Amino acid sequence: MLSRRKFVSSTLATGVALVSQKSTAQPTKRTIVDAQVHLWKAESDDWKWVPGIKPQLPEPFNIERLVPIMDEASVERVVIVPPSWPGDRNDYALEAAQRYPGRFAVMGRIPIQNPQSAALLPKWKEQRGMLGIRVTFNTEVTIPWLTDGTADWLWPAAEKAGVPVMFLTLGQMSKFARIAERHPQLTLIIDHMGLNSSTRTLRFTDVPAAIDQTIALAKYPNVSVKLSGALGNSVEPYPFRDMALYLQRVFDAYGPQRCYWASDMTNSLAKASYRQRVTHFTEELNFLSESDKDWVMGRAILARLKWGLMALSRLCSSLGSICMFIVCRLGRARRRDQETLRSRRGPESPSRRNGVVMTNPMKRSGMWDRYPMSLRSSGLHVLLALSLMGSPAAAQDIRGMEACGAEKQMDRRTGCLQANVEFLQQELVKLRRETQAQVAAAKAEAKAQNDALKAALTKLEAELEQVKAKAEPKVEKKQ
Repeated sequence: MLSRRKFVSSTLATGVALVSQKSTAQPTKRTIVDAQVHLWKAESDDWKWVPGIKPQLPEPFNIERLVPIMDEASVERVVIVPPSWPGDRNDYALEAAQRYPGRFAVMGRIPIQNPQSAALLPKWKEQRGMLGIRVTFNTEVTIPWLTDGTADWLWPAAEKAGVPVMFLTLGQMSKFARIAERHPQLTLIIDHMGLNSSTRTLRFTDVPAAIDQTIALAKYPNVSVKLSGALGNSVEPYPFRDMALYLQRVFDAYGPQRCYWASDMTNSLAKASYRQRVTHFTEELNFLSESDKDWVMGRAILARLKWGLMALSRLCSSLGSICMFIVCRLGRARRRDQETLRSRRGPESPSRRNGVVMTNPMKRSGMWDRYPMSLRSSGLHVLLALSLMGSPAAAQDIRGMEACGAEKQMDRRTGCLQANVEFLQQELVKLRRETQAQVAAAKAEAKAQNDALKAALTKLEAELEQVKAKAEPKVEKKQ
């Protein structure tokens, strides 16, 4: 069974090893993150759909259906956007995020028409797997909410709570210029390049106008865009070359760090496989460089939604508590030894530093050897980790990290640093998974032992009952 002592030592040692590994392996593969997929299960008594709203597909598109095709297409993560037909509920999306932590995260729905929903936002991201909210203004009922005051509470509340907002609107993109300007700290993400992916009526006039409105918002740094909607609006088969110009115009306006690949596959499932939706961007759009593809296909959305930072914070908090425990133990032990030395007033072995006589009571007394081996080992791990963090090691000496010092342009340097942060986040997630696996194995072992003891106890009780049953007739006979 995994003891606390072994857990402390192995966790810190593994963390140091991850940081100090040399760059002898090949570069890590591209992280592919889908910025939008709808998930839903079959309608039931406890999961009713909103009357009058039909799903995009006749059959459910559930977790069990999505995971295998993610693996086949090499899609590592997916942002789940709960659909509208189940109403403003996020339970099934959050279930996916909890069943597959690290692979799924959620941009949840919230009742905009109820101003009391503002009270939910300060703790919105405390829900496990929740990254933000997604709102829609695309029907006769919801479009007026942008102008009649219904949605006015949302923007300042989300900005204050630090909750990103994905939004879908039709013909109302100009309204968001005012919102973006008034709330510069509010993260706003445009869905589907501002297009309506469900219909292509008057496509040759509607699409260019919608793209123009989307590009007009690029001047606001807190606004970014999902490059979805191309398949739904294309009248050509794969690779949908009639939409390449619109994709390039939006990309040129926003740049690689504010554009996100999103399949929105249930809206156009029959038009392409999941793999084709990936290769459409990685192989067919020649205006994207390899660096651009890294950002668009995953890095950018991870950075914008801060996906991984909350898990990193929890892990660092746990490691920080362990380190503080070790340091406090070492500090108390050292103070006790110093007090003992002062009381003994033993012979000193002075050394000089800048003309001042210095002594090393730990070395002089040999009392470091009195500390338990596990405590000394953990303390050395802490000191080694701190020395590594404070050392001037080059980024290129660490496998998977990029050297940012030679970058001249500020935006490129920022992107490089962000990429390194994301790499370290991923390594910490892997460490967390390994630790969870060890803990799970220890729990399974304890459960197996507990079950074996219960079975043995049940058997003994049964044997005892048999002995009692045999003894009762003899007692009656004697009477």
